[in-house]
Amino acid sequence: IAAYSECSTRDGSCTEFPGGTGETTDYYLYVTAVSDEACGSGAAAWALPCLFDPATNRPLLGTANLCRAALEQDAHEAAAVLVHELHHALGFTNQLFDKFIDADGQPIPEDEVRGQWSALQLVAAS
Repeated sequence: IAAYSECSTRDGSCTEFPGGTGETTDYYLYVTAVSDEACGSGAAAWALPCLFDPATNRPLLGTANLCRAALEQDAHEAAAVLVHELHHALGFTNQLFDKFIDADGQPIPEDEVRGQWSALQLVAAS
């Protein structure tokens, strides 16, 4: 993980992080709950992948932000919003379906990816 700075929007102070080798993991997810421009436009939340494995196009790092609107819903609805956004952070977005590859490293046609994705059924515990 590369070195980076994290700066406060409250007082402008910054903390420097040196970076390093990271931990043995397949994916990092950075989650925030701040009001930003997307929240001001009416979004309940947003998420996206940020860093990809150059050989497989697999997301290695993603970010998700929950807006106040999502946090003010009942717990079941807020969880549904979070699950939806986590799918985006993991790379399930219209912009990335054409980047999926099979076990041999060959591109999977976008319509096949969409077909497989829509066939999945997610079951939420009540």
